[in-house]
Amino acid sequence: MKHLLFSALIFGVVICVFSSPLMAEEVLEESGNAFLRQCSVVEKDHDLTSADKANQMVCAAYVSGFVEGATAAITFSRSKGESPSSLYCTDSDTETGRLVKVVLKYIRSHPETADLRTFVLVTRAFQGAYPCRA
Repeated sequence: MKHLLFSALIFGVVICVFSSPLMAEEVLEESGNAFLRQCSVVEKDHDLTSADKANQMVCAAYVSGFVEGATAAITFSRSKGESPSSLYCTDSDTETGRLVKVVLKYIRSHPETADLRTFVLVTRAFQGAYPCRA
């Protein structure tokens, strides 16, 4: 079950990665540091360049793919009669931009973990910000 959930998450991340611009100097899923460098533009309100806008879309796609992958894994497991627990519990109407900001905040608050793979940090950020209630 855990392997299935992990595989679904990786699948969602891979889809997002291959949809990112080829011109990117680094790939944001490599580490929290890469995510910070590429996705901090999400916090920028004005004077956005076309590169800034592209980075915003890539970051939103990455996080959205992560969420969709996790949701798909849970749904699939439940359809097989399993009872998986959710990794985190966001509201269905939580905006993707907000989710990206949650990850940015987590990485900045835990710089000692910024060299970890991004999916690990996204999971930790969401678990801290959106814990499931028993």
